[in-house]
Amino acid sequence: MNDSSVPHISPVKSTWKRFALPGKVAGIVILVLLQLIPLVLVEGLLTERLERRDQATQEITSTWGNHQQIIGPILIVPYRFYYTEKKEVLVQNHTILQDTEVSQQDLAYFLPTHLNIEGQATPKRLHKGIYQAVVYDATLELSGDFAAPDFTPFKLGKFDILWDQASLALPIHDLRGAQETLAIHLGDSDLALLPGSTLKFYPQGIHADITHFKPPTAPLPFHLKINLRGSEDLQFAPIGVENTVHLSSPWPDPSFSGAFLPAERTHYPAGIRRHLARFLLRSQLSPTMARCRRFVQHGRFDQLLLRRRFHLAD
Repeated sequence: MNDSSVPHISPVKSTWKRFALPGKVAGIVILVLLQLIPLVLVEGLLTERLERRDQATQEITSTWGNHQQIIGPILIVPYRFYYTEKKEVLVQNHTILQDTEVSQQDLAYFLPTHLNIEGQATPKRLHKGIYQAVVYDATLELSGDFAAPDFTPFKLGKFDILWDQASLALPIHDLRGAQETLAIHLGDSDLALLPGSTLKFYPQGIHADITHFKPPTAPLPFHLKINLRGSEDLQFAPIGVENTVHLSSPWPDPSFSGAFLPAERTHYPAGIRRHLARFLLRSQLSPTMARCRRFVQHGRFDQLLLRRRFHLAD
C-alpha cells in the first residue's frame, strides 16, 4: 500500500481535541467563580449593615426598655411542716435508732382565681442614624382576686403556716421600663412594691412583703396600675384560673403569637389606626401550685405566654 494515501494527523490538532471538553468545563468554572466575587462582596456589605442595624436597635432598646413579660401576681405563703425520721442516738454507750421529729420550711404558691388585664400600648419609632426601632409606652391595670389559701391539697399532717412572712411576687422581665414608684392594693391594704420577685426561677420583677397578713376567709382582691416602657414584644402569662386581657393600640400592623390567640380583634378606620384585641381563656393550672412544684421551680411560663408584637412592616 502506498504510504502517501494515509491521512496525516497533526499532533497539535490531536492534542486540542483531546483537551477541548475539559478546557470548556474549566472555562465555565472560572467564569462562575468570577461572577461569585461580586456576590460575596455584596453579601459582606449586607451582613455588615445587618450587624450595624442590630447594634443600633440594641442600643436603643437597652436604654428605653427591652421586651416585657408580665407574670402574676403570685401569692407566696411560707409554711413549716414536721415529720419523723430515725436518727442514731447514744444511750448508755449504745447506739440505737430513735424516732425524732424534724421540721422543714417550704413555700406554697397560690395563683389568682380571676386575672384581668386592661391596657393600652402606644408605640413609637426611635432613630439612631439611618436605623430605627419600635418601642412602646404601655399603661396596664392588673386586677382580680385570690381564693382563700387552702393547704388541704398539701396533705402535710402537722404543719404551721407562717402568715407573717407571706409575700406577693410579680415577675417582670425588664424593670428598667417602670416609670414610677409602684404599689399594689391587696385586700384593704396598700403595699409598696420592692425590686426583685424573690422567685428563684425568675428573679426579675417586684414583690411586696405582707407583714401583717391575716388568714383570709374570703376572696382576696388586688389591683395594680403600672406604666412600662418596652420594645418589640409585650407578653403576658395567663396564670389565673380565669383570665381576661384587653389591649388597645394605635399600631396598624400588630401580630400575635404564643399559646393563645385573641378571641376578638377590632380594627378601627385607618384615620384612627386603633387596634383592639381581647383574650378570653380559662387556664388549666390549679390555683394551688403545690401540685405544680416542678412547674414553679423551673419557671415554665414560656409555654403559656400571650405575645403581642410591634414590628416594622416590610
